[in-house]
Amino acid sequence: MQSKKLAQIKQQIARLERQAEKVRKAGIKGVVKQIMSLMEEHGISLSDIGKTRGRPGRKPGRKPGRPAKAAAAAKPGRKPGRPPKAAAEKAAAKPAAKKAAKPASGKAKAKAKPKYRSPDNAKLVWAGRGRPPAWVKAWVDAGKKLDDLLIK
Repeated sequence: MQSKKLAQIKQQIARLERQAEKVRKAGIKGVVKQIMSLMEEHGISLSDIGKTRGRPGRKPGRKPGRPAKAAAAAKPGRKPGRPPKAAAEKAAAKPAAKKAAKPASGKAKAKAKPKYRSPDNAKLVWAGRGRPPAWVKAWVDAGKKLDDLLIK
């Protein structure tokens, strides 16, 4: 008895799904007609729509914010730009040759000379560029002058 009811319910579901699909297709047809009439009214062609779609200069099929090489080599769950574990281990095994950072102009960027020194620990120095270190911030927050930390 229950199996007959279940079979009837499944048939009703299938019939309702077919009806829903017909209604959806009819709605799409109406929307497409409306779009086509607006396009004709304003003199817009399909090629005009393709030109304005997406960001200029962006190749189709690429994810935004990720270079082409990284998109192809990326594995699920790995942050973009982060090398695979094996590559990181190889890099750690090789002796690192220190090179001076070169800006785009091609000239080597000189390291800034320290301008401030901590009175508590002589090893702590700051060149005065960028965000101040915690010991400088604590010094200034205590109401003391930054000039007192100057290296003479």
